[in-house]
Amino acid sequence: MPEDELRELCENLAANQSKRPFVKVPLKNVIWVKPKSLCRVSYTKKGKKGGLFEAQIEHMLSEVDLSNR
Repeated sequence: MPEDELRELCENLAANQSKRPFVKVPLKNVIWVKPKSLCRVSYTKKGKKGGLFEAQIEHMLSEVDLSNR
């Protein structure tokens, strides 16, 4: 991912922190963010529970407006 896109992504994530996850998941001690950005990722394999191994962001696609949800 180009450095300028990575910097912009980090700024957007920091500005969109949330106190709780968008969907309920059993994780603790994490920083949640509002789901506003879409990206294309690549990965080496998919786990049995849906996790992605060695996932990498290929590029950012767009932003999503979730204000009506």
